[in-house]
Amino acid sequence: MTATARFSDDVHANVLYRMWWAIALKGLLFGAFAFLVYFWQARSLPGVIMLFAAFGLADGLVSILGAVRGGGMSARAGLAAAGVVSIIAAGLALWPGLSWQSLATVVGLWAAVRGAFEFVSAFTLRRYMERDWSLSLIGAFSFIFGVALALRSGMDPWNFVRLLATYTLVIGVLWLLLARRFRRGLRP
Repeated sequence: MTATARFSDDVHANVLYRMWWAIALKGLLFGAFAFLVYFWQARSLPGVIMLFAAFGLADGLVSILGAVRGGGMSARAGLAAAGVVSIIAAGLALWPGLSWQSLATVVGLWAAVRGAFEFVSAFTLRRYMERDWSLSLIGAFSFIFGVALALRSGMDPWNFVRLLATYTLVIGVLWLLLARRFRRGLRP
């Protein structure tokens, strides 16, 4: 390994280490959203819409802030793109006259596009994250969930809320595992 390659590896490891707090905060946001949507706001469409819009905006801002503060363009591009997608989805959720079906479509497209960005980021970061599967799993699970939700044919609102809460809880746990990995270092 040349000195340039070692320097590059150290730079990328440092970049990812500097992003751990944003990844952990994303995990906590996903967990809090799962709890709130399931136990607090699941009774009404306006409540779920407002909660998803606030969550999407917060997730987007944390993702973009983590990407900007993390440094290193190759390590942060996927996180920034996922943040932009979350902010756009939050805006679309506030569209007047949105129905349960329309909200499910917005959430499905949001999850699928985010998942695609996260899955591509996992391949980009694979060089620096040996034997780590969490970002790949987050991306794949989000993409599959999003496509399935967007293509569903008429879903009961309560089933939608339960699926959304379960999805965000699982993804939140995976984000926390990834943050732990970033925090303790990427190579054994």
